[in-house]
Amino acid sequence: MASEQWDSQQSCFFTKASVAAAMIAWMAGLLVPILAASVFGVSLGAIGEAGGDDMSPDQFGAFVVAAVLAFCGFTAIVGVVLGLLGASLASRCRPLAVGAIVINALAWIGVATFFMATYGG
Repeated sequence: MASEQWDSQQSCFFTKASVAAAMIAWMAGLLVPILAASVFGVSLGAIGEAGGDDMSPDQFGAFVVAAVLAFCGFTAIVGVVLGLLGASLASRCRPLAVGAIVINALAWIGVATFFMATYGG
């Protein structure tokens, strides 16, 4: 009885957390580069030697976008792990957990592709 109650409460928590991580990864991964390039005029490819003491505003903006994209990738990986926990511990929330795993994996692939296309050599 106690195990079934824990199953229904905790595993759906992992699934909901995985869906939230997917939403964060997708929204930030899409909006930050678009806003940085269009609204703030940041040149995304101008990262150059970012991280030094004398960074130009374009380098600083590109560095901030790269840091946000790295955070989005990390959030997607955490979302996959939470989705796996939700899928393995749940019986009731398993379809949602599997969907969250797929969405998080696609978010990570999208962020990694954009990151490598913009900042890769």
